[in-house]
Amino acid sequence: MENVKRVGKIFGSEMFTGINITIAEPELIQLVLSKEFTNFPNRRKFSIDDDLFSNVLSAVDLDQWKRLRAIVAPTFATGKLRRMKFRMDSICQTLIRNIDTELSKSNDRECILNIKQFAGAFTMD
Repeated sequence: MENVKRVGKIFGSEMFTGINITIAEPELIQLVLSKEFTNFPNRRKFSIDDDLFSNVLSAVDLDQWKRLRAIVAPTFATGKLRRMKFRMDSICQTLIRNIDTELSKSNDRECILNIKQFAGAFTMD
């Protein structure tokens, strides 16, 4: 963040053996990572010995990205997202209700919550 304040929202820098471009502009980040991805296919390679994390869309090469994108894209089609909205709203309301219930059990002005427990249940829902 210091560099963004000092030189602006887009700048280049050297790191170890390569040159990095840093972008701190949300619209441009979306453009680069999604809409114009094929024009920016070369990303920093991460050596991760985990099948799940080594296939993150923003960290794979162009050929792998095309394959994964074809698999994932139908999941995020507008119609499917609309159908999921009611379910997501319901799950969020359940989370809020559960937290409110836990907070109401405490007579103190302060209450300690195990957020990990709530987040885990929310994620599973």
